[in-house]
This record gives sequence, structure tokens and C-alpha cells, in this order.
Amino acid sequence: MRASKEPDLFVEVIVGKFSRRTKVIKKTLSPIWDENIPLLTADANSCISLNLQHYSALKNVCIGSAVFSMADLMLTEKAGEVRVRLYSSSKSESGALFLQLNPVDADINLTRAHEPVRQATSTAHFSPLLSPFNSSDTTLVTAQSTGLHATVATLLRRLDSVKAIVTGLVTIQPLVNDACVVASKLYRAITGQLKTAQSIVNLAEKMVDSLEFALDAYPLRDKLRAIESSVARLFNQITECCLFITEYTGRGLVGRVFGLQDQRKIDAFVKSLGETKLAVDQGVNLHTAIVTARIANQVNDLYLRTHLEPQNIDAYGRRSCQEGTRVSLLRDITEWILTESSQNVLWLHGTAGSGKSTVARSIQVHMLQLSRLGAYLCFERGKSTPNSVIRTIAYQLASYDPYIADSITAVLGDTDIKATPISNQFELLLARPLSTCDGSTPGPVVIILDAIDECGDARSRRDLLRALEGVTRLPSNYRFLITGRSEADLHKAFTSPAWIGHVRSIDIDCDSEETRDNVLAFVNYELREQSESYEGTDLFPVWEMNIKKLADASSGLFISASTAVKMIQSSDSPFTTLQELVLGETRLDELDQLYTTVLTNCGVQWEKESSIIRFKDIVSFMVLCKASLRDTTIDGILGLPMEHSSKFILEKLRPLVEYERGEPLRFRHSTISEYFLASAQKGYPWSIDVKPYRYTLAGRCFTAMKKSLRFNMAGLRSSCYRSDVVSDLAQNAVSTVPPHLRYASLYWAQHLSDCNAQNTTSLLEDLRDFMYKRFLFWLEVISLLKFKCADKILCDASRWLLPLSSEIDMARFLKDARKLLNTFHEPILESIPHIYISMLPLMRLESITAAHYYREVSASGITIIHHGIRKPSHRLKVLEASNVRFMNFVAFSPVNRTQLVSGSDDGAIRVWDMESGELSYMPATKHDAAVSSVAFTRDGTFLVSGSRDSSVMLWKLAEHGEKILGRHEAPVLAVAISSDDCLAASGSEDGSLKIWNIREEPIDVQDAPSHILSILSVAFRPGLDNRWLVSSSLDGSLRMWNIMNGETRSFDLADDESWIQSVIFARDGDSLLCGSDSGKIRIRSSEDGTVLRVLSGHTGSIHSLELSPTAKYLISGSQDRTLRVWDIETGTTVIEPMVEDGHIASITWSCDEQHIACASGPGISVNDATAVSGSSHWDQSADPVFVDTPLSAAVMSSDNTWIAAGSTNGVVRIWRKGPDGAWKVPQVLSGHRDHVWSTAISPDETRFATGSADGTIRIWSAAESPSNVEPLVIKVQHAIRCIAFSPAPGSRDIASAALDGVVRIYNWDTGELTQTLGKYPPHTTSVVYSRDGARLAAAYWDGIVRLWDVEAGSVVQTLEGQYEPKDQIVSLALSSDGRIALGSQCGAVKIWDLVTGELLVDLPEAHTWQLFSLAFSPDDTHLLSGCWDNAIKLWDSTTGECVLQSSRGHTQRVHSAVFSSDGNFIVTSSRDATIRIWDTVKFVSSAPCLRADGWLVDEQGRLLLWIPPHLRRSILWDPAQVDVLGLPFSTRIEFSNFREDGWLSWSRSL
Repeated sequence: MRASKEPDLFVEVIVGKFSRRTKVIKKTLSPIWDENIPLLTADANSCISLNLQHYSALKNVCIGSAVFSMADLMLTEKAGEVRVRLYSSSKSESGALFLQLNPVDADINLTRAHEPVRQATSTAHFSPLLSPFNSSDTTLVTAQSTGLHATVATLLRRLDSVKAIVTGLVTIQPLVNDACVVASKLYRAITGQLKTAQSIVNLAEKMVDSLEFALDAYPLRDKLRAIESSVARLFNQITECCLFITEYTGRGLVGRVFGLQDQRKIDAFVKSLGETKLAVDQGVNLHTAIVTARIANQVNDLYLRTHLEPQNIDAYGRRSCQEGTRVSLLRDITEWILTESSQNVLWLHGTAGSGKSTVARSIQVHMLQLSRLGAYLCFERGKSTPNSVIRTIAYQLASYDPYIADSITAVLGDTDIKATPISNQFELLLARPLSTCDGSTPGPVVIILDAIDECGDARSRRDLLRALEGVTRLPSNYRFLITGRSEADLHKAFTSPAWIGHVRSIDIDCDSEETRDNVLAFVNYELREQSESYEGTDLFPVWEMNIKKLADASSGLFISASTAVKMIQSSDSPFTTLQELVLGETRLDELDQLYTTVLTNCGVQWEKESSIIRFKDIVSFMVLCKASLRDTTIDGILGLPMEHSSKFILEKLRPLVEYERGEPLRFRHSTISEYFLASAQKGYPWSIDVKPYRYTLAGRCFTAMKKSLRFNMAGLRSSCYRSDVVSDLAQNAVSTVPPHLRYASLYWAQHLSDCNAQNTTSLLEDLRDFMYKRFLFWLEVISLLKFKCADKILCDASRWLLPLSSEIDMARFLKDARKLLNTFHEPILESIPHIYISMLPLMRLESITAAHYYREVSASGITIIHHGIRKPSHRLKVLEASNVRFMNFVAFSPVNRTQLVSGSDDGAIRVWDMESGELSYMPATKHDAAVSSVAFTRDGTFLVSGSRDSSVMLWKLAEHGEKILGRHEAPVLAVAISSDDCLAASGSEDGSLKIWNIREEPIDVQDAPSHILSILSVAFRPGLDNRWLVSSSLDGSLRMWNIMNGETRSFDLADDESWIQSVIFARDGDSLLCGSDSGKIRIRSSEDGTVLRVLSGHTGSIHSLELSPTAKYLISGSQDRTLRVWDIETGTTVIEPMVEDGHIASITWSCDEQHIACASGPGISVNDATAVSGSSHWDQSADPVFVDTPLSAAVMSSDNTWIAAGSTNGVVRIWRKGPDGAWKVPQVLSGHRDHVWSTAISPDETRFATGSADGTIRIWSAAESPSNVEPLVIKVQHAIRCIAFSPAPGSRDIASAALDGVVRIYNWDTGELTQTLGKYPPHTTSVVYSRDGARLAAAYWDGIVRLWDVEAGSVVQTLEGQYEPKDQIVSLALSSDGRIALGSQCGAVKIWDLVTGELLVDLPEAHTWQLFSLAFSPDDTHLLSGCWDNAIKLWDSTTGECVLQSSRGHTQRVHSAVFSSDGNFIVTSSRDATIRIWDTVKFVSSAPCLRADGWLVDEQGRLLLWIPPHLRRSILWDPAQVDVLGLPFSTRIEFSNFREDGWLSWSRSL
């Protein structure tokens, strides 16, 4: 097309089969089409074609085309306008159409095109069918003409008129200013928009109409003043409407089409505006809330408060700016809030007393009126900590907006957010939810953090400031107002690069003329009543002059003026007091002088010693207190009678103290407490030397507890219910625990810590009295208050006692009390009575605290009988993190005895405070997979971690920094650091070994040699010769390598070692300590690998070794769940093994050798190691042998006098009854090298056999001393899953099921293979003989059961398809009457008639997990099943009815369950390393049940007793439970005469 000839243009629109053309616009390069074209489909996948054509009488010429879907159109539109590129037939770009989209029914509007097509510009306007509006709202309006744009312009003019009317009306004027700001923003936003919905225009017109009163101008001023609340509501509503329209029009078509709540909001806005206008017109005050754009759904406050535990923000007494003051500053801040910008943080700072907090409070009140306040936190020095700041912000935001609440609730899940570091809290609670909810809340949301300089100190708030850097990533409508003094750390933070471009900084200038005028206005307002009393007298001119002088003397400091005003107001002669202030030498800008003047004239009788003492007691308490106080708290702690109540002093101190009777009180400014602390040397009667008062307050706390603590403070009757279901207990706690007792109970140890233990004997006596007489009553208060940090209180007390080396008994008692508290922490919080009936009787044998308080509570009807020798547990506490399945590694800091670092399967590094048990820090950065190993530098500065994500990372803990050192090609399994802290080594699953520089100066090293298989452990040689590195591998190699010259040394392993799991150097570097898969520790020469000594004791693979800091002891952690401590010199164990709940992955020793920590399962157990230094040798033979590995199979002799059992580590044990009927110490038989899967007794009971995964069957003598007789070993060469003796008379056959799918029959006298019954891979899972020995049933992994004729060696019957393909048969049982029972991997049980093939019993959900044990009773009437779900069940073998269901015995998987030959007993073995013997005659259906949380409950779910984890294996509470084997002790519990109120008799035994 030639430019000289202007085209005749039209647009053809094709949607599916629908086609329509616009009219032709002739002879123009800027055509405008003013037509509406409906889209006849709402399908987002519908195809739309646009063709821009030149009209010709002969043939139309297509200039350009575009094809797209409706979804593309919606996704690409912006502010209602879409640019669609046009392409010619040659595929080159030939122009563009601009489409205006509007959410109005069935219209396409092609309105204009401009610029030449050659310049690629034309326009069209579209509107799809989908609309959130009513069907009648189909009209499009042009925003630039008579529509929205013009209406908003009219609104702005009306608002300008109103501004003139409300000048001087200090309540309304700021609200009008706000409305002007957002209306101006709206006007700018819609400029250039062509179309909008009529309902939006109607809303704008309604706003204009509501301001009709502005036409009457000034005569309305008095009327407006009289109806301030209605007028304020009107302008707040207009502000909210403007924000909504701004957000709506900027949202675009898609947001409008699918914002189905929009019309409801618009209707609500219109209704609210109408009601408010009517109220203004009629001169009526409305006090209802405005309509906001937010949806007011219900928020689960209880859930959020429970999980977030927010700080209680008490803004009582915090003042707003006086009317008429700080006008320009408040206006600037409000405009910043309401005007969108990238600066979403305002840092308001200034000197002490400059009025920052009053400004923040004013903004808070103002934003509340606008429904724009998301959160408000005001901090107070000494009482506010950074730990809860993020959680409190999240809680308040959730309360503000239900969308945010939903997002935060989704994030919380099972996460223990309180134990999560601050940086992670910000990400989880703010960054993710607010980003998810972006757009759900139109307009600004304000978060105020007032006085952040008083939130902890520079060190403690460092993590908070780093976390708050994330504010810059939040949606810009979240505006953070932060106030505080410009202290060094705050100034550095808010001027750092991370904040640049996002922070607006305002420094309050106290010397400005405006500030001084504001101070004068404030003083005039506050003293208006006094001024009126002097008006018209001769004193008034002087009064006015002095008022001006007072304001000038304050030098712009509001705190100075406020303090002086309060002093004048409380004076009997205001004129005289004012004159003294301005004519004296006091400079009000020098706060010390001002406070001195106030105190001199406050009315306290300084000439009376008693008044001075009382004053100092009260004020010193306020200065030294650990939490907010009320006058009642002060009276209770100080023991003040009514006639000398603190209120009389506090009322005189109103110039300095915010005080109302019964309300929290505080100094009006932080400088006041600083003044009292600094005035000790100035000789004033009110001067306070706080040192002696520290001792006084600690003693007063003890006195308060001594007077108020008592037994059963809550007046409970029953011990059967949790506290949270006891009616009114939470409400009664308020009266039961008055404020002063609450304070004393929570903060006595902190006050004790303020004192020097060596300078007082009275506090020591107080502590003794408390611990020996009132400790349990204090636990009641802890339970009532639901206080979860009681251990921290006792920890503080223990630290306080440390300097008193002579107080060994008291220190021991405190330590034991902490251990007891940690063990029973959960039940203490859940039920007060169980302090007395669970904790004391169950722990009295191992706790000196429990023994001290124990009283036999016979009236409870609970009988607890202890058998055997029970030694105290070494475990002090368990540290657990949410959402962690396995703690893989743990390490104590080499320089900080309380700092513990862990690496877990979630990829996180965590830093713990060992004493408090709290998580100190968790870096926001994580590995992408499980952390496998960590190592500290010797100075504790750096930490190196290796991960299964193949990376090696370096962490600088003190500065919270980290970097990636490098990567392997496969997961990293081990890391180590050289003794000079310069190098790190890492070993990988692919056998590679790498060296990394961790200091600034690099060190050149040789290329590391590789192993064939995974590297399991690496270690540097200590001392000066630290260039040697040792590594062990899964390929069985043990190698030393010189990283400087490349020299290598390789060592051969022992016959019983497949590989070395863990290896370290001895302190001198001359020997290697090697922990193997066999469970032995070998000490080898580092020169040639010669074995110097072997340490035996473990029965499982040794995963971790570590030397004590003094190198005198070695600790080892094993798969057998035990931790052992060895004397390096003698090679003997020093103390009895410490048993964990699962296999031990890692161990570590604190630098003071007082604690040993180990990673096991999901937690870290911290153990007491102090007993190590006092022991030289543990004589295992002197202790009853306990089982420390899971028991896999057990059988009982026909006379019920002996039991044989195998275990997962290959050890076989025999328990025999003694003459007294008690089970003796078991005999231990060694030989197997792997899991013993099956045990069986020969028909004549002279032998018993064991089958193992090591591929052997061992035939043992059943004589009294079988260890003296060598067993017959039958080598099958394949792992044995099951064995069975033939019961046929005279038979010497023993059958085995192996993993090669073959059933083999051997002669158990000679070991000769006599018969092979087929081969059906992949493997055989179970075999069982019929009662006559003629048939043998075998189950195979493919789900088939074959019944063999033993003599013929042929299959006589096959059962197929009994279970799903993935649900293999894993257990069998045959009855004497021809029935077969099958147990499956998924827990199903089926019983078949072998003769008829009929399914007799089908129990698809008999158990919930692998059912590895089935047995018919001797009379075939019952079937016994034992499962990995910890349960045994007894079934009626005919009907399938469950006669007994018992999950009330074992605490872990049941591996085997068999009947005794007479059917009177059942013997079960378990992964929990115990055997339980059950009396079938005593089975009852109503026996108590042990829940997973440790509670023993009756059939109604009522609480009977709480069992601590380390005792659960040893408890016998079911009447049918005869005994438990595998432990040196057991505890029998009987509930025959249980009474729920019986616990109350404890107090009567005092």
C-alpha cells in the first residue's frame, strides 16, 4: 500500500462459526470504529481471528491477521487494553491492533484505529461474555468523557471544598486529607482508560452525592463538629471506596471477570455511603464500622494463638499526639502510606523523648479508623524480646485478614514454628502467605513496630533485623512504620544495601520551629483547665508567659514537656510549680534535672524513713522487674498491706509513671528508669542502689511462693481427665494463681541470677526450702499457666549455684529435678494429679527428687511393684525439631559447652542451646537433601557440612554466613577438618575423596585417590603432622594418604570385618580407632595397621566414634541402639551402656566432658556423662544381662521352663526358670553373623534350631549349658527365612525356607541334605509341617502356597491368587483338622479348608502392617497373630471373631507370637528387645491400653497413669502379662481398686 493513498479500512472478527465485520472507515490513517460486537462464546479455548482489510470493489486486500485463543486474550491484557500483533501472508509483522476489554455482557467494541498501518498501529475494543455484574449492567461508558474520569474529577473538587470547611476540625481534617490523597491517586490511575463498568461509575457518583453538604460551605462547620463520628465515617468510607476502585481498574479483565465478590462489595459500599449521607443530612452520629474491600470471614483465633504464641501487646497508657500537633509529620506519614511507592518502610527515628511513640500511636489509631492497620507492636526495654516479633506480626495480620489467616494456617501444619529460627519464621509466616494473598486486600496494610530500639539489645535483635530485610520482597501495599532511637545497629541496618530504595527515613528535628510550636500547643492543651482558673486574674499574663517559657525550655522534647505538665497538674499550687520550673535553674531539655525537680515536688514524704523505704522498694521493683507489673503484683511481691499499698506512691509519681489502678504500669519514658539507675551516687533521698534490691526481690519471690503455693491449688477432684477438658479450669487459674504468684513463679530464678551466690546465705536457704518443700506445688502452677520453659527456670537456678562448690547436695537435687521435669514435662502440663500418682511412684527408684517427695497413695487403688535392679537413666532430655524423621549427625562446639549443632534429613543445619533445649538458630539456607556429616574447626568458628545433595558447605556460625565449598558427583557421606583448621576433607558415595581450603590462603595438595565404593568415614591426623588423612570405604579398604606428597598406606581388615564404618585417630596420631560392621572396635597402629587391642561389647555395626576432650575415654554409638564409654588405656567399658530408642547415627562429647549427645531417630538425646569420671570399670557380669537388640523369634519348651530366642544381630539367648520360678539371667550363644529369622524346638526337646540370614542353620543343645556344646552348623548358602522340625514320630527332619525359593530338608543329627522340594523363585517366606508330619506347607513370595507330600516329594495342592500381587504371604499355620491360615504383608488373615478349598474366614483388615507370625492354639479353636503394628490378636478360628486385641504390651513391632504346648501361655518377641509371656486364662477385654503418647487409659479413654518412654518396655499392666524378659527390671501395675479421687490422699500423708 502506498503512503500517498489513504486506505479504506475495516476489521473482520471470526469466532468459531461466527463472523462479523465492522463498518468501513474511508480515506484515513486513523480510523475509529464505534461499534459493539458480542463474542458468542465464553470458552477460554475458543479461537479468535482478526483480519484488518482494505476495502475494494473488486477484491478486499488483507493487510494483516492475528489468530489467538480467548485464554491468550485474557492472559495478555493490561489495564483493560491488549496489543495484538498483525502478520502478513509472508509471516512478517505488518501492524498491531489495540483491543480494549471490558467486563460487560456480550459486546465487542471496535472504536478507533490510529497511525498508519505501515507504522503498525490500529485499535479495537472488545468485551467478552463472562461478567461478574448483573445482567442489566451492560452499558459501556467512556471514562474520558462523562464517565468515571469526570466523576472522580467532580469528587476531587467536592473534597477541595470540604477541606476549606473542616479547617481547624482536628478530628476530621486528617481524614479529608486521606480521602484527597487516594482520590488523586485514583484520578491518575484511570487517566487514559477508555471504558469501565457502569456499576463502578455509579459508585463514584454515590461518593460525589454523599458530599452534597459541601455546597453549603461554612454554615455547616458547627453541624459537622456535632456529628464528628458520622462525618469521620463518611470520609473513611470514601477513602476505602477509592482504594477499591483503584485496585479494581488496575486489575484488568481477568481479575474482574473472576472476582465474583466485586458486585457484592460495590453494593455494600453504595449502601454504606447512603446510610452515612442520610446521617450527616439529619445530624445524627453513626458509630458503626465502615465497609471494607476485605471479606470478613471467621478466623480461628484459638488455633492461631496456640500455634503462634504471639506477644500480648498492651498499648494501655500509650498516648497519641495532641490535637493540632505534629500535623505535617502525620500528614506526610499518612500520604506515604496511602501513596504507592517502592519505599514500603518508613524509619522514624529521633532522640529520646522526641515523641516517636506518640506519633506511632496516632498513626495506629488513624489506620484503625481506616481499617488499614494490619499489626501494631510496641516494645518496652527489658520486657520485649525479638523472638516473638515475627509470630506476633503474623498473628495480628491473620486476625486482620482471613485470607492471610488461611495462608498462615496452611503453612503451620505440624510445624513447631516457635522452635523455628526468626529468619525461617519470616519466610514461612510473612513472605509466603503475603505473596500468596497479594491482591486479596486492596490498598495499603500498615504494620507498626514502635520503639524497636527497646526490643532486646543489639546482639539479640541481630537476627530480627536480618529477617526484616525480607520486608523489601513483600508486596508493596504492606507498609512498615518502624520507630526508634537511631542506635548504631539500627542505623547500620536501615542504611545497608539490602534496604536501599525501600526505606524512607525521617529524623524528628526537635529544634525546628514547627516542633517547638507543637510543644507549646501540647502544653496549652494539657494545662487548659489550670489556665481557665487563672483567666481574668492578675496572674493570667504571668501564667501565659510562663507557659511559653516552659515550652521553650523543653527544647522540642515532648517527654520534657509532658513530665513538667504532669508535675504541674498534680501540684496543689499549679502557678507556683510552673513558676519554679521556669524561673529556677532547671533546664527542661536536661532530663536528669527535670526528673529531679519532679521527684522533689511529687509529694512523697522524703523526711520519713518509712516513706523512703517504701518508695525505693516500689521503684526498684519497677526498674528491675522482668515483665509488666500491676500495683497488685507489687503489693503481693513486696507484701504491702492495704494501708501501705503501692498505689499511694504510684499516684504521686504520675508525672513519671503511666498508672491506673489494676492496669499494667510503666515509666512514661525509658530515660526515667535510666535516671534511677544512674542516680545512685548523687545523694538524693530517692537514689536507688539496685544491688541490694536484687537480693531483696529474689527473696520476695521465694516469700510469695512460700505463702501461696499449696497442694491441689486448682481444687481438682479427679485424676482421669486432661486439664484442657476440665470445666472452667483455665478461668479458675486466674484466681488460683494471682498476679504476684504468677510473677514469682515465672521469674524467681531470673532474679536469683541477678545476685552473687557467694554473697548470700539467706537466698540459699530460700532455695533449699523451695526445692525440698514446695517444688511439686510450683509444678502445679507451671501446669496451670501452661508454661513450657520451666526447665529454663531450673537451669538458671543451677547456674546460679555453680560458684558454691560446697553445695553438692543442692546442686545434685536441682540437676535431678531438671531431669525429672524434662522426663515428665508433657504429663505435667496435661494433668496436675499425675505429678503425684504417675511421676513420684514411677520415678522414685531413679530420682532423688521423686524419692524425696514420694508418699504411698494407697487410696488411689493403684499398686506399683518394682522387680529387679533399675538404675537411673543417663538421659537428661531429648531435643526434637518438627518435620524431621532422622537426625543424621550431631556435634558439640569445641569451645562452647552448651552449643550443639545437628544435621538432619531435611537438609537443615540447626544450632541448639543444650541446657535450655531451645533452638538457637537455623540458617535460612539449607542443603537440598539430607545432611550426612558435620565437623567443627577447633576454635568453633566454622562448621563444614556434607550432604546427600553432593555439596560441601562452610558455615560461619557467629556471623550467620555460609558458602558452598564445592561439589562431588555423588552424595557426600563424610567430612573432616584438619587440626590447624585450614583444610576440609570430604568423601562421597562414588568413592571420591576431595580436599577443600577453608581459610583465605590456599594450600596446594595432591590429587586424592579414590576408593571403589562409598567412603564411609574420613579423619585428619591430629597435631603438627596433620597432613595425613585416613579413609574407610564400603569396599572393605582402610587407607591413609599424605595430602602433601601423595604417599599412601593400605591396611588389611580382620576376618570378621566387611568394612570399617567409622575411623578416627588417637590423640597422639600413632594409632587408629576403627569401628566395624561386626560391632568390634579395633585399635590399630597408624604405621602398619597392626591390631593393638580389640574392644568387644557391641552387637551391631558401629556408626560413630569420638574421643573425650581429655582423650582418656572413647565413646561409641552402634546400630544395636547402645552408646558405650571405654577407657582407652584398659580397653574396658566404664559405665553401663546407654540405650537409645533407635540405632545411633552419631555421637559427640561436650568440651567439659559433662554431657554426651547422640543422634538417634528424629531426635537428639542429651545424656549425663558426669558418672564417667567417677568410674573406672563396669563389671557386666555383676549386672543382669539386658537385651540391647531386637528379638526376632522365640519359642517355649513344652514344660514352660525355658525360652529360646534369636535376635537381629545373630545372638541367640536362652532364658530358664530357677527353682523359685523366676527367670534367670539368660545364656548367650554366639555364632550367627546376621539376623536370626526363625527358631524351632525339636520334638524331643533335646535340641533347638535357629535359621539366619547368614545362610546357616544351627542346631543347639537344649541342655542346661548349651554353650559348652558346639552346635551343628548346616550351611545352606542362602538366607534362611523360616525353619520347622518335623513332628512325625522318629523323624530327624528339619525343613528350611530360603531366599532362593527352595525348600530343603536336612537331617538334624548329621546335617545331611536329605530332600529338596522344587525351586520357585524369588524366595520362600514360610514353611510349616502338619501335625502328623506327612504334609509340608510352603509360602512363596509370588503369593502362591504349595502343600507338599513329604514322602513323595510332590505338590499335592496349590493355593493361588489368595492376595493381591503386591500383598505377599509372609506367615503360615496349619491346624490338625485340615485348615490353613495365611498372613499377608498388608496385615490380612485368611483361613482355608484344605480338603474342600473353601474360604472359611476372611479378615482383610486384621492388622495394619506385615503379619509375620501366625499360630493355631493346641486345640485349634483359636488363631494367634503377631504383627509389625505392635499388636497381638487372638481370633476364634471358626467364626473369625476377635477374642482379644492387645496393643498393650510391646512398644515396637511384634516379630513372633507362639502358644505354649498346653495352650496356657503365649510367648511374644519384639523389635523392642523384649519377650513377653502372657497367661491366656487371665485375658480380659477391658484391660487398660497404652497409647502412643504414653498414657495408660481405660476402655472409656480416662487417664490412669503416664509412663515415661524409657519405662514403657518394662511395664506390666495387663492382668494377662506374666513377665517381661530382656530387661534387668520390670514394673507391675495393678488397677484393681482404682479411685479417680484417690490421689488426694497424698496430702494427708504429709
